[in-house]
Amino acid sequence: MTRFITMKVLALATLVTGTTLVSSQASARSFLIHGTVCQPVQGSGGCIEYSQYGAHNVCSSTATVECPLPIDEPNSGLPNVYQLYFTGYDRNTSSDVSCFVQKSDFSGNVTYNATAATGGGGVGSGIQSPIVFPNVSADGWWRLRCTIPGVQTAGWFSHVTNIFVGTSE
Repeated sequence: MTRFITMKVLALATLVTGTTLVSSQASARSFLIHGTVCQPVQGSGGCIEYSQYGAHNVCSSTATVECPLPIDEPNSGLPNVYQLYFTGYDRNTSSDVSCFVQKSDFSGNVTYNATAATGGGGVGSGIQSPIVFPNVSADGWWRLRCTIPGVQTAGWFSHVTNIFVGTSE
């Protein structure tokens, strides 16, 4: 009988602990957006191609892409965007993958912007993740606009691979 009561207490403790862990994870959300959502701006259309690595520039000149950031809001409360970064490959020795994030209110007025860029790229360079910490309200329209450097060595493309947005709730 003692063993049965001990098992019930242990099961109850596990249930309470599990509920606490689940509820604490609900205090933040993250959005991972693949680079294939990024679309070329006018004049860059013939240079942008897509693969499992996201959007990449196949031309020798720079190309620019616009990436919408669909951040939905919870049913109650207004979260902040506390972290935003993109991952990319910078395969150019003289130019970086450079992105700016922008938030507009529902009337189209810009209420936040910041810039992040890779650095020290070249053939064979690994993935980089420039980061910004906005800590501003998530309401409104969010976008990332990135300039991707041109190809210097055949087959070594620069990419915008993923975009990560972290919100508090």
